[in-house]
Amino acid sequence: MGGTATPADVATGPAEANGTADRPDEGAPGGNAGRGAVAGDRALRRIAAAGTVAIGVQFVALVVWSAVLYVHDDLASDYAMRLQAWWAIAHGHLAAPITTSPHFAYFWQDHFELINWPLAPLLYVWPHAFWLELIQCAAISGTCLVAFRWALAVVGAPDWNRRLRPWWAATVALVILLANPWTLRTASFDVHFHTTVGAMFALLTARAVYDRRPRRIALFAVLALVCGDVAGLFLIGIGISTVLVRRRQWRTGLVLASVGIAWILFVHAIGGGRGTGIARHYGALAGATAGISLTGLVLHILAHPGKLLSSLGSKQIDTWSFVAPAGILGLFTGWGAAVTVVVLLTSEASQLPNASSPFQNFPITGFMLVGTVIALGWLARRWRHPLPVYVVSGVLVANSLGWGIVWIPRVMKSAQNVTPPTAAALGQVARTLPPSAPLVMLEGDAGRFGARPDLTLIAGPPYGPAPVPVSPAKGTTYWVITTYQGSQGATPDVQLGTLGRLVGMGARIVLHQGDVWELAWTPPPMARSVPVTHATQVPAWALRTATGTPVLTGPVHAWHMQSGKRSGYVTYGAYWRSGDGWYKASVDLSSTGPCRVEVWDTTQGRLVGQRSLVATDGPTRASVEFRLAGTATSRPTGGVAPFVLKQAAWSGGDNIEIRVWAPGSSQVSVTTESLTPLPRAPTGP
Repeated sequence: MGGTATPADVATGPAEANGTADRPDEGAPGGNAGRGAVAGDRALRRIAAAGTVAIGVQFVALVVWSAVLYVHDDLASDYAMRLQAWWAIAHGHLAAPITTSPHFAYFWQDHFELINWPLAPLLYVWPHAFWLELIQCAAISGTCLVAFRWALAVVGAPDWNRRLRPWWAATVALVILLANPWTLRTASFDVHFHTTVGAMFALLTARAVYDRRPRRIALFAVLALVCGDVAGLFLIGIGISTVLVRRRQWRTGLVLASVGIAWILFVHAIGGGRGTGIARHYGALAGATAGISLTGLVLHILAHPGKLLSSLGSKQIDTWSFVAPAGILGLFTGWGAAVTVVVLLTSEASQLPNASSPFQNFPITGFMLVGTVIALGWLARRWRHPLPVYVVSGVLVANSLGWGIVWIPRVMKSAQNVTPPTAAALGQVARTLPPSAPLVMLEGDAGRFGARPDLTLIAGPPYGPAPVPVSPAKGTTYWVITTYQGSQGATPDVQLGTLGRLVGMGARIVLHQGDVWELAWTPPPMARSVPVTHATQVPAWALRTATGTPVLTGPVHAWHMQSGKRSGYVTYGAYWRSGDGWYKASVDLSSTGPCRVEVWDTTQGRLVGQRSLVATDGPTRASVEFRLAGTATSRPTGGVAPFVLKQAAWSGGDNIEIRVWAPGSSQVSVTTESLTPLPRAPTGP
């Protein structure tokens, strides 16, 4: 092939591309050849040492950041589920029964993450839930280290074209790794061993193929598979890469791909892949929302690919946002393309708005990096003058730095969804809760509460809201509602409505501190569930206030928010998400002087309606009818072009808020606030 070699061919060096080499010591990259070249190049050796130290610093930084999120309770349902499984395994319940998912009763049914079983006994060494974070951070930085060392082997190979200095190519690889903001985002969003630990072992498997180490291939492939069902996808991609790039190892590639396919089919056949949610994520591609199997889905897509292609076409921005920070050029090489395409195909094909997430696409990081370095080497071979390849590599560095500069601060901000006062209140709740009592709380900040046998989560979109099952036989059930906090929480109208409903059913307020409400409720004998739905009416005493005080004495129906002596908002924070149409906002209140009811579209930052009142003759209902037009109909895009990403979790419409303002001279009591859609335009004045 000579001068017409493709990037995929260069992945194994010019000798093997021409079919004249079959072992590392015959000139192909990998094995001892790459390590020897690194040792003999002083500049490259310095970059190798600096890069290893930098990745070590990255690990420490990720641990510190994870600790910040941990102590602030910025941990959601996936963390709670794994922690509950660890707790069960460590207490001898080897089937790992869990109550934190409405979709399955045993943890092995999630993603078949068998690796948690040998890891859970670590709780005996140090009985702390932070183990989960430590392991994930080690896997993330471990993946980066494996990718960097592989890149060093590529640039340190004897046949690397010296038009592009090896130390510079290694520096480019290091910058791409460290600047990628989705690495931080992966560490910031709960724990997911099937994609983080699985990614590290998958990359080690591919490196073993590159080095022609059969025993290591088998070892790391098995370790990848025990991380979960999605590791089968990684092996499929590695197998395809091997067939494309290492033509003399095509049998190895075929075996890896076959094992990956067999593993996925096996796991789903025994019910171990329910966390994947075939029907929830992909059912719409086959015109079904329930009851479709993995095999049925694949066959339908093969016969009718139109919906899949349409779905992928609608997510071009998402796809670009994950490929671009990882190196771009890797997508045009055998080692970089296969796993990347397989992973992105499965995540971007999902019909759920929160499916395309950095943690799900994290496995492409290492493969894209290695592929990018290989592509740079190929360009250095093709171009006689070194300047163009230095320009391309410089653009890659600038691109990676741009993504990091734009998105790392945004990632850090978006990951912090629980304020310090709320975290302190949740800590107090955790210390005082009976350890074996049933607990119900919102999924968005439930992570640290997972180490208990009975924890039920109130789901946010796209899986909720949904009724919460209760059992009178279990006695008193505790509910913790954080009305405006948490990363995955249900919308405020759901939270506030549930709070009001529980109090109306006789629940006792154990603690109220800021946005945290702890309730104790004993279900009546015939109770089987508590409705958790979008509420049209919310209690005013549970809203936020700038000048008021909640009055929680007397009959529940008389509880209210009482204004103070300062002018300002007596209530605010009554939110609903609404689309285009006519609506009526209503407030039940009484006032001794003037006050004002305001309705805001906070998404667009505009006042959409208001009504001023004078002193009322006792309790009254003040209503504002208004029309919404031009509300959001597609997922908004964040970032600065070209470093953009569409918002992951989004349910459509604008945020509508009701506020009540009063001067200090008026005594205003607000009981309830509500928002209801009107079937048509109002006819009255």
